This record gives sequence, structure tokens and C-alpha cells, in this order.
Amino acid sequence: MKLRHLLLLLFFIGPPIRAQDLVVDRATVYASPAAPAIQNATIVTHSGKIAKLTRHPVAPKKNATVVHCDGCVVCAGFWNTHMHFTEPKWNDAAHARADRLATQLQEMLTHSGFTSVVDTGSVPANTTALRRRIESGEIPGPRIYTAGGPLPDACHPVLPGRPSPRSGAQLGQPETEADVHALAERNLAYGADLVKFFTGSYVGRGTVVTIKLPIARRAVEDAHRHGEPVFAHPSNAAGIRVAIDSGVDVLAHAPIPPTAWTMRPVA
Repeated sequence: MKLRHLLLLLFFIGPPIRAQDLVVDRATVYASPAAPAIQNATIVTHSGKIAKLTRHPVAPKKNATVVHCDGCVVCAGFWNTHMHFTEPKWNDAAHARADRLATQLQEMLTHSGFTSVVDTGSVPANTTALRRRIESGEIPGPRIYTAGGPLPDACHPVLPGRPSPRSGAQLGQPETEADVHALAERNLAYGADLVKFFTGSYVGRGTVVTIKLPIARRAVEDAHRHGEPVFAHPSNAAGIRVAIDSGVDVLAHAPIPPTAWTMRPVA
């Protein structure tokens, strides 16, 4: 792991301090899982980025925050590569109280050491507003990568054991490639970093609707043209096959139940 990518959990346990210098001394530092620990190290950060890592004492600049880390370990922050900002508490994130959002982020993510997260589907306006407030330094929180609204947007799946979000209505997939293209462009306009779509969607207990392969391919092509990776929710073996044949990059879920499918090894 490159030094500039080392993320300190200390950024997320107090008020926003990204705009000022931070000095952590007397620390044991693990720069990567493969590297030996660096004992009694001093770390200097500026504007949220590591500027120096040394075994020698450093005279802090004026107004810098100094943290004495005797007995502490500093390591790269954790990634949560599948989560959602879909609960009502994230609604109207652009105007919600900063202290409430900060507490929610800490309880959900940062107290466990997650400093980067991948939101695989949420309300784009809420998630991008939350991300802007974190990046501005107003709210301490993780780096957020988001899929925005999952595609196909017209199909909100009914997961086993959960009620339908629309009173049990069996919702269909987009009818044309143009539908998926328009939805993908809308997500891009909101600032999505990746595309997530359902190659197989539960629309009732035991009933999975599989997206048509040309529509799936159009979604993947649109995303890749913009340099975005594609995540798929397959739900069953047929959904996995569509994901593979359309060129999806990541399977965001295993099918339910996982024993319901087998795949032959590629020669």
C-alpha cells in the first residue's frame, strides 16, 4: 500500500480536522499487511493526507493537533464494499443536522474502522449530498463510492421474508435498452461512481425475473464507456449467467440459496 493511501482512523473519532495538520507520534504503524511494523513512528498529515512517516521526532507546526499514541497501532482504514444508505434516517441529507449525520456515520461505519465504503444502491440525491458534506470537512465520515439508484430502477425486488416496497406489487424490468441508458445517464449526472443492476430480481416468494441479455449488455456498455465498474445482483443461476454473458465486473450477492446453482470450471 502506498503511503499516501494510508488512512488514519483518528480522522473519524472527533470533530473535522482535515484542514489542519495532525501529528501522531510514538505509534506502531502497519503500512500494509505484508510489511513489518514500524515501531515508535511519527506520522504527519496535512489536509487529510499523510505528508510524512518517520522514526524521528517532528516539531509540529503552529496550530497542529498532536496525538501521543503510546501503545496504539495505526493501520490502513477498512473498506466496506457492500452497504446502503437507504434507511429513513439518511433522508434529506443535504439539510439534516450535521451532528446527527456524524453520529449516524460513526455508529454505522467509522466506529468499526470503515474509512471507505461502497454504497451499492440508494437514493442518489441523499447519498451524494452526504458525500459532499463529508468531503467539505463539515462532517467526519468515510470516503463514499456510490452506485446511486440501482438499475433497472423500475424493478424493486421483493427479498424473501421482506414485504414488497409497493404493497406486494409485482414490478417489471425496463422494456428497452433506451430505458436502461436513460437511467444510467441520470445516475451519472448525480455523480455515481459505479453501476449496480439486477440481472435477476425477486418479485415474489420464489419468483425471479431475469433481465433480458441485450438490456444487460447495454447497461454494462454504458457504464464501461464512462469508466465505471458494474455490480450485479443475480438472485439465481440464470441471473449469474446473464451477468457473466453481459460482462458484469462484480457479483454483489450470491444466489439464494447458494446450493441452487453450480458452475462448470472454465477450461
